[in-house]
Amino acid sequence: MKRYLTISVIAVAILLLIVAAIGAYRGLKSPSQPPPHDLGEITYGWDEWPGVLPYLVAQEKGFFTANGLKVKMIKLEINSQLVDALIKGQVDFVGDITLVDILKARSRGDKLQIINTTDYSNGGDGIVAKKTIGSVADLRGKRVAVEQGSLSEKLLFYALEKNNLGLQDVERVSLPAAEAAQAFIRGEVDAAVTYDPELSEAVAAGGVKIFSTALAPGLIIDVGAMRQDYIDREPEKVQAVLRAYFLALDYIKSNPQEAYAVGAEYFNVSEQDFADYLSGLELVDLRGNLSAMSYASGYESLYGNGALANRYLRSIGVISSDIDVVEVIRPEFVRFLSK
Repeated sequence: MKRYLTISVIAVAILLLIVAAIGAYRGLKSPSQPPPHDLGEITYGWDEWPGVLPYLVAQEKGFFTANGLKVKMIKLEINSQLVDALIKGQVDFVGDITLVDILKARSRGDKLQIINTTDYSNGGDGIVAKKTIGSVADLRGKRVAVEQGSLSEKLLFYALEKNNLGLQDVERVSLPAAEAAQAFIRGEVDAAVTYDPELSEAVAAGGVKIFSTALAPGLIIDVGAMRQDYIDREPEKVQAVLRAYFLALDYIKSNPQEAYAVGAEYFNVSEQDFADYLSGLELVDLRGNLSAMSYASGYESLYGNGALANRYLRSIGVISSDIDVVEVIRPEFVRFLSK
């Protein structure tokens, strides 16, 4: 009897070891499991866009460190500087540039690639117009302040296209988004394409919001990106960045106030102000990333969004033929974490 009992105990022990081994193997693929060794330093470029919050939280709460990375943070003032710094190798990755930025870079021969989707505008960007303008269709022949070659102009392109109009049907006054809103408030233009808080300020000053990304969530989308050569050379670091990113995203969902405090400190604003900044955005979780990196024709997919971006870039003469969107998206790292 004791012999049978001993055999049973041994059998159970072996079974538990097998289960543990399987669990450890699967754990390596989980966002919560750090890589087996120190991966060294990586440089992160960021600017004051609220969608970068998961990367800030990953730094402050130790998720990068737990995944073998020592992250050097480099703050840049405007979004275009992020693209330039990434292309020149001054930073290794960025978390909030756009698909349009990537395609424009590829058209110049700069091989940037997308490793994940970070956030999309859900009402934070829009078109404000005079009260005499009731809809996007009424913009024909009107003066519209919009930064040419930007996401704001892509939004205008989309809104006009949906109303059987084109960019050529409006008189564009090229101004950065914040200045566009001020030009509208001063009465210098009939409409402006901008984003919050300037969008809300323009509405409060007597304007009417005739279109916003709440009508097209996913249209204005930010992505994490690296240079293609870096991704090919350092796949473990890429995986570790994303593992830390999704851990931070889980933390934000569970501890929003603590996360807002991190963002507020980096942005030098109050926690409530930072929470307000985030209100027009949706941070994209792992499931959302899998969806964005799946083939579909709608703009919720990076592939479908890429088709729209190509049409826009052709319309303003940046490209003469489409950039292959498949070449700019690296979905394998996100897919690995989902297994």
